[in-house]
Amino acid sequence: MQIILSIVLVLCITLALLSLWRIPGPRPPLFHLLGLLSVLAWVVEVVGLVTLMHRINNSWLFNLYLMAEAMLVPAMVYTQRPQWRPWLLAAAVVALSVLGWSVYTQGLGTVVLTLAATANALLFVVLLLVLLWHMANSGETTVHRSPAFWVFMGMLVYFGGLLPVVGSVPVIHKYDERLAAVLWYTIPVLASVRYLLAAYGCSLQARLARWEHERS
Repeated sequence: MQIILSIVLVLCITLALLSLWRIPGPRPPLFHLLGLLSVLAWVVEVVGLVTLMHRINNSWLFNLYLMAEAMLVPAMVYTQRPQWRPWLLAAAVVALSVLGWSVYTQGLGTVVLTLAATANALLFVVLLLVLLWHMANSGETTVHRSPAFWVFMGMLVYFGGLLPVVGSVPVIHKYDERLAAVLWYTIPVLASVRYLLAAYGCSLQARLARWEHERS
């Protein structure tokens, strides 16, 4: 089951990258950062899939990805709200500090850095909720027609769903390993939804860019 879900996730990330590639240049900064994050995620998932099939511990690779994500998520928010720079820098420092402490105390090869994953998911959920609320009330454009909205909504779905799963699985695993495994399967499902929404956001941005080109 884990292998099937991993393959589906790789396909969803691939779709997001193809949708991103279809955006005519010059692309907005948000989509450059989304491309970087998506390429990193694709590499991590493909390598993770291969190592999973060979029963090799790939936790260190995913934990390194978490560090990149801790920097790129605030940077993506910055492209929409540059006036939040001090708060976003603080968020990145906090996220990296928690990850660094978890790696120091638990090791880079730990399967789940529970404290770091839970704390950072909570941090990003708050950050994304505030951003989406501002976007919805700014009157800049109709929210559902905003490409950025769908990119960030996908991230909110992912981190919002990740928060209770990562926080509860270590506890549930002590009493019911089967239930813990089922809950763990929801993570690639959430990630797939994240990249499907990102792909939709990229498609909207491509249509918007073509429309603006035709007008000029």
